[in-house]
Amino acid sequence: MPGKIIIMLLIISGIKLYSQISPATPGLQAILFSKIFSYVRTLDPEDRINLLVVYTENISEANEIGKAFGSENFDVTISKLSEITENLKKTSIVYLVDTSGKTKLDSLFSLKNYLFISGVPELVEKGIASIGVGIEDDRPRIIINLNRLEDESHQVSSELLSLAKVIRQ
Repeated sequence: MPGKIIIMLLIISGIKLYSQISPATPGLQAILFSKIFSYVRTLDPEDRINLLVVYTENISEANEIGKAFGSENFDVTISKLSEITENLKKTSIVYLVDTSGKTKLDSLFSLKNYLFISGVPELVEKGIASIGVGIEDDRPRIIINLNRLEDESHQVSSELLSLAKVIRQ
């Protein structure tokens, strides 16, 4: 009985027992990733970033993401997942837009030396992307999947790891 009372009090008082990370706006994602990339040791800070934005179904969201990253001075190419082969030659960073084609996204696991990022926290949590951003408790949150990052042959600084929610699968 005392346990039920405590649970009821927690629910009534509005204390969160579990907070979920939700997607951030495209503009905030672009700003955050522009800072995050300076902590990725395997990216040359002198190189201009060419970002490949890949979508499975939602081209309008891909266009929003592309516009936001373009306003942060990234070179952006937008491609449907089924057509990315040619565009991969121009980049080392791939932004994954949506999760509607999860089975199709599995084909990306064989690609090495590309840094897969996303504004969909679920993709990082499931190991499809290595670095993601989102919103948790009304604050920006960085999510890093270390196993995926290592599979991609990338490294990040300890400073970035200390700021991030780190997932090890």
